[in-house]
Amino acid sequence: MVDELKNSPSARRPEIVPTLENPGSHRIKSQLPDRPSNPANYKESTDPKDLESTIIRQDAARNLGGIPSKWFELKNAAGPAEVSEILCASRHVIAEGAMTSLTRGAVPEDGWVVLDTRQQKEIHIEKESRSVTVQPGVKFREVQVALAAVGLYYPPGPTEEEASFGGMISCNAAGAATFKYGQTRPWVKRIEVVLANGEILDIRRGQCKARDGHFILENANGAERRIDVPTYKMPDVPKSSAGYYAEPDMDLIDLFIGSEGTLGVITKATLDAIPMPSIHWALVACPNEQKALDVNQRLRELSLETREKRKGGDINPRVIDISAIEYVDAPSMRVLREDGQSKRGITPPLEAKTMLIIQVEKADGDTSEELGLRLLSEVEKYGLSEGFQFAPPDNTGQIKYLTDMRKAVPDGVNRRVKENQVTKMAGDFIVPMDKVKEMLEFARKTCEDLDLDLYIWGHSSDGNFHPNIVAKTPEDAELAKRALFEIGKKVIELGGSPIAEHGVGRNKTKQALLKLLYTPAEIGQMRQVKRALDPEGKLAPGNIFAMSEG
Repeated sequence: MVDELKNSPSARRPEIVPTLENPGSHRIKSQLPDRPSNPANYKESTDPKDLESTIIRQDAARNLGGIPSKWFELKNAAGPAEVSEILCASRHVIAEGAMTSLTRGAVPEDGWVVLDTRQQKEIHIEKESRSVTVQPGVKFREVQVALAAVGLYYPPGPTEEEASFGGMISCNAAGAATFKYGQTRPWVKRIEVVLANGEILDIRRGQCKARDGHFILENANGAERRIDVPTYKMPDVPKSSAGYYAEPDMDLIDLFIGSEGTLGVITKATLDAIPMPSIHWALVACPNEQKALDVNQRLRELSLETREKRKGGDINPRVIDISAIEYVDAPSMRVLREDGQSKRGITPPLEAKTMLIIQVEKADGDTSEELGLRLLSEVEKYGLSEGFQFAPPDNTGQIKYLTDMRKAVPDGVNRRVKENQVTKMAGDFIVPMDKVKEMLEFARKTCEDLDLDLYIWGHSSDGNFHPNIVAKTPEDAELAKRALFEIGKKVIELGGSPIAEHGVGRNKTKQALLKLLYTPAEIGQMRQVKRALDPEGKLAPGNIFAMSEG
């Protein structure tokens, strides 16, 4: 491979020039690398033992991929030149990071080339501009530690702290704090991305926007390609990871964010950060789902009111400003309680039949004690003071108890599925807030009618829930699948998205849900974007949709 690369045209490429010259233009020019590739900057393996390793073949959902033909481990010093060389010499390539994906979107198929970024760990912080530049292998947790050292914070991360930024940007990751901070997309200021042909784009937000529904990409040799923006309407919800982003006057950077590695390989990204917020945690023990939803809605309203007042110049610090609320339903609570009693998990408060886990931010000039009392006062209006817990940032033990309990819910459900050798179908659904109750009731009725177990948890502050449908016997697998699709159809009918935050990947169920959300013609528009940027189908083929119709 080294000899092949030394003799390839891209090994003799000239220096890179600035990608963008006309801010706001719909035209952009890709460039050749500014230096030859250096084989010392990566490790290449064709050893069967390496290629068969689950390190590069298995994701967090235990989806096992095929056996690749080559494995390239990019070192810290590797950059777009090395990625360019590898892409130019390869037929099918999958870029990998922390492998926290749940959708099969990060694992190879037989014969593919693996581009492993997990050793790429450079972090550069600009404190004055409140920004951080990262290589794709940097983990969310690592960035938070580095930012905290200078009093900064990156808010819109996923629940999984081990996720890497290459994957987070590729999937437009989101988590519990979407209610206040949104998804990854608006926080990305700049990306460096290598296209399938080995050329490089350095895209800054605001400098290349669609005009009359399209972009023009000029290659290094002067050839032009038109990229038409899809015309479908995306669900009007706080987050959705269902295919390519599309708005009439969209920014080009947003096309790559959330494209799941199908349009280019991200080699560097610059993101916004904020001053470190004072995040306090709370637990509200609820007797039933309706009480939990009522409190959830009240705290949302107070928080939105706070933000509106701040926009108007009100700096009163004695307010409630929720960044995240997570909900755990009654069947999931029973799992926690059973596991806690058997010392396999964490025991929740006795008063909690359902519960809310809350993150609330303290403003400058407020005190933790006053904030806790203010939150308790709101909870008391619903008769829910029993079992209420409140933890300021320095109470790390209590915060760990709450976060561990949150993680223990899916762990407990998944363990039961494995022990009983039954099928589980997991949803990642989001609906408008005024449709949450209807969606939850429909999900429960659907599973009751089919005699299936249902466990629901999720980010209730933004309407994103994860229904986990579990068959009672191995023979009921098709019933579980049927239930998931029925609920997915209802989510779409209610104006939501059946693919909220985990992406589509090559998960057949998610791809089928995407076909419910968009028409064949609309998915065809996604294929047109893919063909414009990757005509040979080289990058992550099959992610989001099959390259051919059908």
